[in-house]
This record gives sequence, C-alpha cells and structure tokens, in this order.
Amino acid sequence: MLLPLAVACSLAPKAGNAPASTTSAGAARSSKVSLPAYVPVQGGPKPDLPPRADGVDAGFFAFPQTPFQSVQAREKAGNGDAVTLMTNLIQGSIVPLEQNSAWQAVNQDMGLTVRQRLYGSADYRNGLSTTIAGGDLPDTIYNPPQKFIPNLPAFLQTQCGDLTAYLGGDAVKAYPNLANIPTPCWAETVVNGAIYGVPVPRAPFLNAFLVRQDLVDQAQLTQPTSADEFKKFLVALTNAQQNRFGLAAANTGTSFGLGSQSPLLMIFGAPNNWRLDSAGQLIKDYETEEFKAAVAFARELWSLGVWHPDTRTLNGTTLSTALRGGQAVVASHSFGALIAQWPLLATENPAARLRVIHPFSADGKAKPIYHTGPSNFGISYLKKASDERVKLVLRALNYIASPFGSQEWVLLNYGVEGVHFTRDAQGVPSLTDKGKAEVLSTWKYITNNPQVLYDSHRSVDYATDIQTDEKAMADVAITDPTLGYYSATYAGQQVLLDQAIGDGIGDIVVGRAQLGDLDGLISDWRKNGGDKARAEYQQALGVA
Repeated sequence: MLLPLAVACSLAPKAGNAPASTTSAGAARSSKVSLPAYVPVQGGPKPDLPPRADGVDAGFFAFPQTPFQSVQAREKAGNGDAVTLMTNLIQGSIVPLEQNSAWQAVNQDMGLTVRQRLYGSADYRNGLSTTIAGGDLPDTIYNPPQKFIPNLPAFLQTQCGDLTAYLGGDAVKAYPNLANIPTPCWAETVVNGAIYGVPVPRAPFLNAFLVRQDLVDQAQLTQPTSADEFKKFLVALTNAQQNRFGLAAANTGTSFGLGSQSPLLMIFGAPNNWRLDSAGQLIKDYETEEFKAAVAFARELWSLGVWHPDTRTLNGTTLSTALRGGQAVVASHSFGALIAQWPLLATENPAARLRVIHPFSADGKAKPIYHTGPSNFGISYLKKASDERVKLVLRALNYIASPFGSQEWVLLNYGVEGVHFTRDAQGVPSLTDKGKAEVLSTWKYITNNPQVLYDSHRSVDYATDIQTDEKAMADVAITDPTLGYYSATYAGQQVLLDQAIGDGIGDIVVGRAQLGDLDGLISDWRKNGGDKARAEYQQALGVA
C-alpha cells in the first residue's frame, strides 16, 4: 500500500501560483503568503529508498520495529473536548463511536472526543451542500479532489477561518506533524491571500498505463518506446479467444481513457489540461492537434481489436478486476489504482507483477511528457472559531498527521495491539476481525502524513518497482497552468462538459462517428461553458 514521509508533494505550485484565486488581485495577494515551513519530523525510521524533491516517495523494505512517539504529552489536543470532523466515507459502513473501541482508543490518546460527520462517496457532494446550506458547520470540512464546494472562495472568506497566523512560515512549527507535510502540498490551501485549510498530502502522479508486467515477460516483450511499438505491443498481447485484450480504460466521464491528463494524450504531447501559449491565451487540450492525434490512434487500436470490448462500460472497479484477472494486460488507470491493486494481486497471484509503462513519445524521438496533478487528495477547511478553538482543532489535525513509524500512526491505522491487530515474526501488523470492523479508514481523509512506499507483501519489490516508476514519470513532468486557480464555471460544469465531449469521442473511436465530427464536439464544448471557463481562468492568471 502507499502509506501516508517525505517530499512527496513537491510538484505542486509554489505560493506565487496563487492557489484558488479568482482574480489577478487575489493572485497577487496569494503570491505574498508564506506557505508553511517544511520541518521533517525527527526520530522516525530511515527509509531504504530516500524520497526526491520532485515528488518521488520514500520506500521502506520492512515495517519499522520500534514505533516512536511523535506527539508529546504537551502537544495532546485537549482534555476530553468534543470536536466534529467531516469527511468522505470510502468504506461501506463504520461501527459507531459508542461501540468502537479502536476509535475510543484514538480519542483517549488524543485527549479529545472526536466525532466524524460522514457521507458516502455517492452522497458526498449533496452532503456538503446540505451541511453548508444548513449553517451547522463541523469544526473541519473536507473538500475532495473534485472540489465539490460551490463558490469556494466566497465560502472560505465568509464561513472559514484564516489560518495564516497559525500555519504560515515558521508558525506551523507549533504543530510538528503538520510541519512534516512538505511545503508545496499546502499550495492549494491559499485562497485570495490567506491559508484556509490543511491538506491531505499525496504524490502528484495522477494517471498512467498500468501493466501486468508478468504477462509481458511471459510474451518476451519489452516496454514500448513509441506509438508504433505500443500498437504492436498491444496486438501481441491480445488473444480474444482467451478473453485477453491488450488495453482497457474506465469510462469515468470520457471514453477510452481520452480525458484530460490521460496517458494516451501524453504520448502525443497534448497539454496538461490547458496550455498557456506565448500570447497569454489558454488552449484546452481538446482544442489541439495532439488531442486529435490521440483520438485517431485510439480509433486505430479499436479497429485492430486490442481494446477490451467492454471498455465503454467499465468503471474503476471493474477495470481493476480485469487487470488483476489478466483480461486486460494494460489499463489506462489512476496511479492510485496501482497502489490499491498491488497487494490484492500479490495475494491472489503471487507470481504477478504490476508496473507502470514509462512515458514515451509518439515518434520515439521527442522528449516524452507526463501530466502531474495537485499534491493533495483534498483539503480540510476549518470553520471560523475563537483562537483557542482553532488551536485545539489544529492539535487534533497534528495528531491525525502522525508520520509512518510512529506510535500514533500505528494506533490510527491498526488500533490496539492484541485487540485490533497482531504481529507476525517480522513484526508486521495484521488486523484481527475486530480490527477490520472497527479501525477507521476515514482518518486519512481528514489529513494525513506524507506518503511512503511500503507493503506487507514483497515490500522490496513493491517499494523498488513503484519508486522506479515514479522517477520515470517525475523526470518528464509538466504541470497544469491552471492548477490552484478557480473558475466558477468549471467547478460547476466540468463533469457535464467532459461527459458530453466524452460520449462523442467514444462514438468516434468505435466507428459510429467520423474523426471530423470531433470539431463539432469541441465547438459545443466552447459554447456550453468552455470559453467562459477559459476567460475566468485567464482573469485569475492575470492574462485576460
């Protein structure tokens, strides 16, 4: 698993990129904000594979044997005070606090009565809207990567607390585990000249071609280095009679993995979402010749029969299942799926290996590119409160951000030894049935420690392979020029805009429409909100 150390967030924009600003004046104010200083926690375990400043995660070959105390007694959050933290319920259900001894143990160690206001993934947008409209805000409000909070800058300025005095620059040192979050991870917490939240740190790697490397090795193939090689590679891996196909993707808004920041677009050098040209004009990836080339290539692959036939109806879960089962040898998928599927595959098929196809360019001669994203998996904003209350909540978040290898991290992730988990001969913890029922996965969607690469299954392979793949992506990374800037139109309409163009692209790929029809789809995208979003972003960037 990718465990929430180090500098895993470093491809995020700097303070001068004016995160979430809505005007050029806001951008100017934000550029003057001192982001929280980065002070690595002392006393923790030393990684076997050190991190890099460009976002590559630290790797561990074994579980740390002697957990250290990262939160000293004087830093305990409170004396039984009650706080409510709102976040996303990823797992299906939880055991309530009153019957949950693992949750109670965390609260006791933290010195607080922490309650969590939870909404499932499907209901989280509505839950946020209801909570905000009702005016009864919890102490923290989690805004996921999809940025569900409408009119975010206005909401923050009227409902949430300015944390700049508490977290800006060296002030963050009062909360050592928050100071352990690398500075660039904080970039998007700055809005119109103030820090408003605490991030859930993540490496900035979004999407990639995940590949069953063991099946590639069995076929005596090597990773492709050009579009033509990739095409031949997929043909060689496809055997429809054995229900094995070279390539698949999830229909998550745009068919056939042709959405923004997808690896198919990277092959042809398309922009990372937007491109800021020499005239100061933003160009959407859809509007480029590189995008058209990617669509044409996907269409050619369909005609060759290498796409999994269910690609238009696969979702993230079924795509992962096809990859693990070998029905798809390559999947255009999220990098996070690699982290999630690696331990499952290691259990189901110990001989299997899951890797990333390293970036390559269409002709094999041009320098390849990789599209990075934000260095967070959402942000928890603090509602307006008294000075004493803000400090109390920040101490709670400081505890939740306890680093890998700490006593607090073990308690948050595994509960109490002998009750919620046991250790094997190598000291690796494993949840008991009670632990599986009670230990909350939701803590890490409030805030978290910086990621590390460790897994209880073949961790030397896991850490080595994934860090190698991260380096290959980071070495050729390009960023989205609008990352951290705010467009009200795009915040509200992006899903619908992308879905409309995505459905049409799917028809082009399978031959139900012609490649020339792409021009009409792009024209509709512009008229239905794309041009308005462009203007808003350009105003925020100060290039309108």
